[in-house]
Amino acid sequence: EETDEDENDWMSALLASPLFFNLPPANISRVFSLFERVSLHKGDVVISQGEEGHDFYALIHGKANVVVDGNTDAPIAQLSSGAYFGEDALVSGTPRSATVIMVSDGEVGKLDRENFQSLLQDPVVKFISQEDLGQQLMKRGNRCVLLDVRSAEEFLHAPSPNSRNIPCRDLRANIPGLDQNVTYFISQEGGKRSELAAHLLSQANLKAFVIKNL
Repeated sequence: EETDEDENDWMSALLASPLFFNLPPANISRVFSLFERVSLHKGDVVISQGEEGHDFYALIHGKANVVVDGNTDAPIAQLSSGAYFGEDALVSGTPRSATVIMVSDGEVGKLDRENFQSLLQDPVVKFISQEDLGQQLMKRGNRCVLLDVRSAEEFLHAPSPNSRNIPCRDLRANIPGLDQNVTYFISQEGGKRSELAAHLLSQANLKAFVIKNL
């Protein structure tokens, strides 16, 4: 039987995650009210690697493993109450990069793409025009980095002048080494990957803007 304490545990864990750091309080309340709660059993596949992403998930109760390439004997991560997953495919528009399998009975909260974008993505992914970027770069004392998140091969084929290349797939691993006092301007050549990069940097409390023709 679920108790109030159980209910508070997963909510508290989710609220303490980077995804919620910079959200307006009204958005947070709305997210929790819109979660569709789905009961699951041990062995159920929540999302599958390679499929199109339609929903964002939070694990309310139970445990799950994250696996790639069907290697269930060597999960790359283990999830418990309050963990969230599925956001990368929604932000970037790319297929799911891993499979999530329940390893116990449990329950997830599911939020559809439209509500995820309006409540969790749009408030934290910021854009800047070329004109405003030029003004920012001219201001004395501003510490700025131009960031290109395309693959190394794409960057070498068509470099972005004066940009630092960190492929989007490697960005999470590089975030701990990034300077918190720098503003990152992400080139639009990366397409949806640029928006995912801005989303990840924002979660890490880094200032980031996607350069875009507004």
